[in-house]
Amino acid sequence: MTGTHRYLLRAATAPLAATFLFLSALVHAAPPPEAPEAADVAGNPAPAIAADAAALIKKPDRPADIMHVKDVRIGMKGYGLTVFAGTKIEAFPVEVITVVKSATPGHAVVWMQSDLPKLRNSGPVHGMSGSPIYLWQPGEEHILGKGGKLLGAFAFGFSGTVDTCLVGIQPIEYMLQEADRTTPPVNAAKAGGATSGASGTSGGGQMTQLLMQMEAIGQDPAVQPGSRVMLRAIEKMANFKPADAPAKLPVSEQARPLMLSMSVPASLQYPWLKTMFQPYGITPVASDLGVLASQPPDEIDPDATMIEPGSVMTIPLAFGDLDLSGSGTVTYVTPDGTVLGFGHAMNATGAASMPFANGYVQFFVPSRDSSFKQAGSLKIVGTILRDENVGVSGQAGQYFTSAPVQVDVMTPAQPRKQFNYQVVHQQGMTPQIAATVVAASMTWAQDLPLENTIYADITMNFPGGRTLKYKSVSSPGDPRDLVMKIAPVIGFMKNNPFEELDLESMSVTLRVEPQLKAMEMTRVWLATPEVAPGETVKVFAQFQPTDAPEVTMQMELKVPEQTPEGDYPLFVGGADVYAAVLAQSSPELFDISSVDDAVATLNKIGSLPETAVYATLAIPNQGLAVGRSRLNDLPSSRAAMLLTPSTQSVAPVATLVNVRQKTERVVQGQAQLVVNVRKPYRGVTATEDE
Repeated sequence: MTGTHRYLLRAATAPLAATFLFLSALVHAAPPPEAPEAADVAGNPAPAIAADAAALIKKPDRPADIMHVKDVRIGMKGYGLTVFAGTKIEAFPVEVITVVKSATPGHAVVWMQSDLPKLRNSGPVHGMSGSPIYLWQPGEEHILGKGGKLLGAFAFGFSGTVDTCLVGIQPIEYMLQEADRTTPPVNAAKAGGATSGASGTSGGGQMTQLLMQMEAIGQDPAVQPGSRVMLRAIEKMANFKPADAPAKLPVSEQARPLMLSMSVPASLQYPWLKTMFQPYGITPVASDLGVLASQPPDEIDPDATMIEPGSVMTIPLAFGDLDLSGSGTVTYVTPDGTVLGFGHAMNATGAASMPFANGYVQFFVPSRDSSFKQAGSLKIVGTILRDENVGVSGQAGQYFTSAPVQVDVMTPAQPRKQFNYQVVHQQGMTPQIAATVVAASMTWAQDLPLENTIYADITMNFPGGRTLKYKSVSSPGDPRDLVMKIAPVIGFMKNNPFEELDLESMSVTLRVEPQLKAMEMTRVWLATPEVAPGETVKVFAQFQPTDAPEVTMQMELKVPEQTPEGDYPLFVGGADVYAAVLAQSSPELFDISSVDDAVATLNKIGSLPETAVYATLAIPNQGLAVGRSRLNDLPSSRAAMLLTPSTQSVAPVATLVNVRQKTERVVQGQAQLVVNVRKPYRGVTATEDE
């Protein structure tokens, strides 16, 4: 739990404490205004900010009059500023009900309520985070939206309240201290989300958290076994044990404070996205609107929408043909142009490097469960440089980096579409964001057919000329299959123990066919269970295709001449079965000492065709793996010496006798048989003398 989470739990006494940012995900039929050009993927910032963007930050002539917490009294009245629709900043009344002076060590929270009818009906609203709150001084005329001193930011509240809007205020005096720490990084090209494998959420580093998410998602039967092939390879290289991951990540709807809400198309079956994003304080919310969106209304002028107290401020996590952005409100702009907002952390990372943009509100949705503003981004104006418990702060200029992601989509009865996105290098979430934009692209026009097959051709480029290429087939397909084939790879390359490598670019070609291309294994048998060394094992496998008569395949494997007598396992199944046997029998593939070793292993695993039947005979103790080298046929004395407890990176290996038979279908099911290897009996013939 982050510092922000602790803060909210201590500050609140009701069952649910919630912060109020809103994330919207909209895929456009055409690029939105000011869509960026293709990014420079050589580690340089993407050209996303217009030359005149700094002029959109409205700097005051002098500092605002500040009201300190020590001067606040119960019953004082004032107003807040926010946008409920479009870009118009509106005032709403507030009244102080208490001051919690030690919500956390050294920090206080002022609690207020508002009697504005729409807020009494809705309770606190996602997207109001950061709305500036002003209090009138004794004797001052109470004119809504006029006068008063700036107290702080609308930051905390309780969802599900009835006939009241209870609001926690983050004092501006704490946020101004953050502003003093807001300075651009020396090397902007390196500022795109510095993190390490050891950093991140509780329970382990970013990689551990990501793998736990993938394991939890993979528990659903709808996720195809073949989708776990790359995941299993990464887990082995990362020394992660799937058994340590819970079947479902702990998610509490009653006690966990919310940081962001993400609007996602209902076609993505959004509940599983909670597993992926809630560890970062993001709660997805299904939208009946789908993902196809129009341009902002004609009445909204991006060049006339200023960043100023009360205005919309968004943080685009992906942009281009899609707007995936967290939206909140600007609290204050200092005379030097530093922008303060939200009143609580986004991720509480301290130093940050995320774009921020001016924005607008499409509409306001009151709800007893969780009210929110549906918002969108307009023009990227600057960069968030600090992300602390008291809020976020940024300045004009580009100090973030992003990666271009191109998705080419072919779906039944729809024109071929190509989407171009920029995925921001954001600390901890880039793998999930990149995978989500790909999954959302697949359902841009319609849900997947009930019977479908998804063909995906994936290419990822990383610094140093490292490229990962692999194909996948899922039948029936599910968006989660793509997520599990993309997110772990990007996460591992970023958080591997040797180099931090951000995604440079990714291209994905998706083809959806409205039919099932799968076959289930129903029976497997051997022509004879006993063979001699040097003889051939004949394997028969019977399959039931989804839309065709039953078929039987015959595969033959030759037992090596020098195979000792014994009983040996024979595995039959798809690529996932063969990959699992390979991982157990060939540890040298997963003993990596550099990023290049990892790339080589992932490319090898990714090259396994998923439309094939594999029959694999494993003959154990046929040599040793020393690091990434394999030593076969060692003398027993030499093998014993290398296997002493003090020896590092040494493991016994098996010889795999494998045959692969290609099909046009994804193989479902697996079987394990036993092959008895016995030398021929050589009887003794009696002589006449005997």
